[in-house]
Amino acid sequence: LTQPQSRSATRWNKSLSPALQLFGMRPGWKGSEALKPEFKEGLWTEIEMVTTEAEKAPHLARAVFSTPAMCALMERTSLALIKPYQEEGENSVGAKICVSHIAVTPIGMKVRGRSTVQAIKGRRITFAVEAYNEKEKIGEGTHERVVINPQKRAAKSQ
Repeated sequence: LTQPQSRSATRWNKSLSPALQLFGMRPGWKGSEALKPEFKEGLWTEIEMVTTEAEKAPHLARAVFSTPAMCALMERTSLALIKPYQEEGENSVGAKICVSHIAVTPIGMKVRGRSTVQAIKGRRITFAVEAYNEKEKIGEGTHERVVINPQKRAAKSQ
């Protein structure tokens, strides 16, 4: 028989995503300062693409851009924004996304994702994310990423 976990261990496991647990992080962990000093709140970038059948909502009769595809565009845009400011060996993992899909986009129409750095707390970065089609805003919300250094983690575990 194994011993049951303590209450604090159970709380720890529930309060942190499995992806962050994988890298040995714990609640409240700040880590060392992440990213280059030029990375600041207010920075933004955009990515544009033409929607394809691969991004359609499969359960609908009409071929429209799906919510998971819109979320993926928002994540890719945030990743593209952070990438040039990462130090050697750094990467980032998505930790949270909270968005609303507010308008329909037919497949074949261009969409544009926009990501703006909203807050930086240690290694946790919050982005304001938006998506637009050729006519209007189709989605908005927030996305959080956590900067990691898998090489440092691997070295510590050896």
